[in-house]
Amino acid sequence: MDSPAFTGFCDALANNKSLIELDLRNNDISHVGGTELAAALKRNVTLRILGIYFTYIIIQKKIFINRSSLE
Repeated sequence: MDSPAFTGFCDALANNKSLIELDLRNNDISHVGGTELAAALKRNVTLRILGIYFTYIIIQKKIFINRSSLE
């Protein structure tokens, strides 16, 4: 994911005050999208469960494959 829509999603996630669980399973996230998502997660204070099972995140031209959930 690396699009204006995902950027908007990350902006909304960063400022959200009620979401406690988010499921992002089975997605491909580019290095740009991964950076935006990380920044949003740093700012979000309510999210407690992030499902990223089988989410592929490209980090500096390497692929990170996550097969577990962060809880």
